[in-house]
Amino acid sequence: MKRIIQMAAMLILTGITGSVLGQNLLQNPGFESPAGWNDRWVLSTSDPSTSSALFTEVTGDVYEGARSVELSNSVKLKWTYLYSDSLTAPIYLRADKKYEVKGWIKVLEMGKGAELSIFWDESRESLTFYDDNPDPATNPDWFMVKDTIYPDVNCSDAYLRLGFRTDKAGLFPVGNILLDNFSVERIPEITDTDILQFSLPGQASPAVIDYITGTVMVKVRAGTDVTSLVPDLVEVSPGAEVSPGTDVAMDFSVPAVFTVTALDGITVQDWSVVVEVLPSTEAEILEFTVPGQAAPAAIDPASRQVELLVPFGSDLTSLVPVITASPGATVDPASGTAVDFTSPVTFTVTAEDGTTKLSWTVNTTETPPSSETEITGFTFTEQSKPSALDAAAHSAD
Repeated sequence: MKRIIQMAAMLILTGITGSVLGQNLLQNPGFESPAGWNDRWVLSTSDPSTSSALFTEVTGDVYEGARSVELSNSVKLKWTYLYSDSLTAPIYLRADKKYEVKGWIKVLEMGKGAELSIFWDESRESLTFYDDNPDPATNPDWFMVKDTIYPDVNCSDAYLRLGFRTDKAGLFPVGNILLDNFSVERIPEITDTDILQFSLPGQASPAVIDYITGTVMVKVRAGTDVTSLVPDLVEVSPGAEVSPGTDVAMDFSVPAVFTVTALDGITVQDWSVVVEVLPSTEAEILEFTVPGQAAPAAIDPASRQVELLVPFGSDLTSLVPVITASPGATVDPASGTAVDFTSPVTFTVTAEDGTTKLSWTVNTTETPPSSETEITGFTFTEQSKPSALDAAAHSAD
């Protein structure tokens, strides 16, 4: 029976590795349109590359998708290198796991040679998975290059280096190649216990998954109640199971633990999900009052104007407002500070994030002076009973 189970597991593994690779660890590998894709690739601007080297997006000639990248250089003997950015978009590699590195290239003008490599600096290792001198005359179309790497230590800053150089003899003084769909992918195993994707309601940006430390970092929008959230998505390694699942509400105000059991039913890994509630960007004035005001303040969020009405004859030179702003926001001048309202006053509201600032203008108006001329009371010092006032009998003069 045990042998049957082992054979079944091997058949499943063969199906996985033969048809579906793991999560692509290289962000924006196909040079496609998502914002910031070109910030994740860096053209060398120092030796051995030169100022004549160009890194240009191309939309008319691609292997797959809508965009490829063109590398060109016209200086003899010089290399041009395009790096995936190990700071902005590092490639995480885990010890004793297999990774397939591959991509597509097309030669437009023949240089002296092309070289494609992957480096994982923390272990000072590298692998050149293509080193040749492709000729567009004999190989005019796109072709794939690939290899498999076996890191022996964990690495959190691996990167790809894609480059070529021009001919020292001047036979091919201009080099020009296209690159598309480069990727670094884990080759799945039946012992894999990875969280591949994770999302929560109110999530502000994609989760950051650290496969080396087993940590998932999630940022949610301001105001999200993280004490009882049901995950929208917890995608794990092929054939693996996760507990708790996506139907269980959890308290994410502290790190939450998810346990992933591999396809083999034996290998287990605990993942820590850490949720950060982003500070609010709201900088609104919600309420504004001063002692003795004649009516509630009129607050217009569109124009950021506050209209304040006070009784005629009020001393406007030193009114002390009580201001309610957006949660976590601060106001300058602060609530409870005496302010001169004889002319419009600007209040600056800084949101909880400490960056977003809005200016609000408070205009103060006095009620019109009273036109009433009635005597409403009349007494003498030793009066024995209340005076009888006859308003109809008095005269205006």
